[in-house]
Amino acid sequence: ALCHVFEVMKESHKKEAFTLKELLQEYGYDIDEIKFGREDGSLQMKVHAITRGEINGPFLALISYTMKQEYQMISCIKDENGYFVRLGRKARYHYEWDSISFSKQQECGDAYRVFQVNDDIVVLLCDGMGNGHYAHECAYLALRLFQRLCDYGMEMNESIHCINAMMQSERFTTMDVLRLSTQHNNAQMIKSAACPTLLYRNGEIFELNSNALPIGIVSSLDVDVHSFKIQRDDVFFVLSDGFNIEVVKEWIQTKNLISKKGFEAFCQQFSHYQDDATMIK
Repeated sequence: ALCHVFEVMKESHKKEAFTLKELLQEYGYDIDEIKFGREDGSLQMKVHAITRGEINGPFLALISYTMKQEYQMISCIKDENGYFVRLGRKARYHYEWDSISFSKQQECGDAYRVFQVNDDIVVLLCDGMGNGHYAHECAYLALRLFQRLCDYGMEMNESIHCINAMMQSERFTTMDVLRLSTQHNNAQMIKSAACPTLLYRNGEIFELNSNALPIGIVSSLDVDVHSFKIQRDDVFFVLSDGFNIEVVKEWIQTKNLISKKGFEAFCQQFSHYQDDATMIK
């Protein structure tokens, strides 16, 4: 069933690329096959009988207008027949991140990843039930499936329900998904039985909580979804439950955990932590 989902999504990308190619050809451009980058929304193509100036000018403007999205040049490599062109969406909002992870045993039961899907930066944290090898396997299985489904174009909420259906056994994991748009000041937090996420804004700390069950326990899963607008200098702390939430709050307020220096001091003090614990800032 999962293979069928991937094949349907592949066909959708092919149709979108074919439509763009037809439109560009109507404007007189000689284009080879267009490829969409599933992870970052980039476009790759070979363009014949054109100058670099035309690519940077009317050609780029036409693609941006057609796709309703501002594109910029990533690379433009010339050969005897034209140019290999790679275009990327131009980001309007930029984010920085850092992380720390401790393990009680040799393998950590937490799994996290920060990656890009189209115009969104996604922070993903899974906490497998228990600790050690079994918890590690549960967390990484959910993480890999989620990223792959998102890369193929499935909506994030649907991806979680799909993973929940596939993990209906003795495999359980929590999941935190923080989705940050690079084009709009929008953010979405999807939580399934996860530790509270902290948002530090204008000197105040806000909690984003979850009442949902872990993934894999029940067949019909209701996740918690928080949607909101991002403000300049917002700082998110996505945590697994290995950390004491009150200790983290205290560090944010009194020891400047939001700064790089404060974060490094926190990492140093808790470097011998005796539990699976992960934080993405």
